Amino acid sequence: MTPACEGQTDRWFPCTNNPRHPDVLAVVAICHRCPVMVRCAARAEEVGARYGVWAGVLLDSANHQRVAFDRFCVECDARLSRRPEGARGRLPETCSDECRRIRHARVRRQAYQAKVAS
Repeated sequence: MTPACEGQTDRWFPCTNNPRHPDVLAVVAICHRCPVMVRCAARAEEVGARYGVWAGVLLDSANHQRVAFDRFCVECDARLSRRPEGARGRLPETCSDECRRIRHARVRRQAYQAKVAS
C-alpha cells in the first residue's frame, strides 16, 4: 500500500496553523482516505513530529500540540460530529449506514482486485 501523500509531501507541511485554511482541509480530507494512516501516526510519534499534517492531524509547531479540526466522512466528505462525551472506541469514518455500506463494498472490491492481480 502506498501513502496518499507519496510524491507530494510538501503539501503536508502548510505555511499556516489555521485548521480551517483550505490547504489544510484538503490535505486532511486526503489523509482520511489514506490506507496507511495508522502507520503515519506511528511514524509521527517515532520521529517526534512537531509540525505539519500527520495521519489527518495538524500539529502546531509553536505550541507542540494538536490543532483541533473537523473530521469528514471518507465517502461523501460530509462533516462528522465530534465524539460524544465519555464515548470510547474507534471514531467513525463514515456519516451514515449508506456510506458505511459503500465503504465496505469498496474495500472488499480493492482486496479482491489486489488478490486477482497477484
